[in-house]
Amino acid sequence: HGGKLMRLSVTSLLLPQGGSLRISAGHAQASDAQQPCGSQPLVYSDAGAGSMTVELTTTCPLCGAVELELELELLACSQAHRITGFCPEGCVQAYNQSGQPACEERTCKVRWSPELVLELQKQNKARRGGVGAGDSRYHSWLCLRDWDDEEMLSCGIDRREWACFRHLKQSMELEFYGL
Repeated sequence: HGGKLMRLSVTSLLLPQGGSLRISAGHAQASDAQQPCGSQPLVYSDAGAGSMTVELTTTCPLCGAVELELELELLACSQAHRITGFCPEGCVQAYNQSGQPACEERTCKVRWSPELVLELQKQNKARRGGVGAGDSRYHSWLCLRDWDDEEMLSCGIDRREWACFRHLKQSMELEFYGL
């Protein structure tokens, strides 16, 4: 899921006799979900693992109805930092106005021109391609590395790290896509 922290909420759970619901984050040991208490959902996190598994089992498939309601949410970087105390991959470590550690969304604006891209391609610092005729929003993609120290710093990108962008058809701007 691109490095964001996932939060899974079990808002409703009704299982027949002998039924169980197990939830695991990444390759971690699964834990049994219990019936949510009152209006408070059970909340699970992927702990930055990038995946979660929900396994529903029953010993008697014909013994009754199963009711299961889940909500899956990708947390913003600041929310993930507040919950876990760490800045997930794909986010930028920063500091708030009080000097306390914070975590921000990675944003990146790049000044570019076709001539600059051609020059960077000659230096093996740019790669580009099309996204296909069926895409109505994006024209093409572009990945850059080691192109401009100031822009790379503002984007939170290290040397030798590829930053990829999608080229918007309407505005002809580059939209940061990821590393």
